[in-house]
Amino acid sequence: MRIDARIRVRVGSLADAGQGDALLLPPGTAAPAGLAVAWLEPAPGHAAGCACCLPRNAAAQALGALFVRRARGEVPFFSTVLAAVGPDDAREIGAALYADPLVSARFRAA
Repeated sequence: MRIDARIRVRVGSLADAGQGDALLLPPGTAAPAGLAVAWLEPAPGHAAGCACCLPRNAAAQALGALFVRRARGEVPFFSTVLAAVGPDDAREIGAALYADPLVSARFRAA
């Protein structure tokens, strides 16, 4: 049997949040206290035409930041990320989980 130690990411509603969850929320959404939270806000990128890197989508940036905060002990430990988002954001999260190598190394779809 193979063990997958990556953090599970599932899509649901805020009411589904429980102990051991972190939250991935759209900008401006209020979050319950006591849980680790990241918002899907794109970080400012490079100037147009920059050839040094490809921009990461907002989900990849948020999940990456959430992982670093967990590793540093800045947020409560979590084993699952609950993405309380709409269908468009859910597609963006799916793209990050399968196309971004840093995200797919740390997270998996539940």
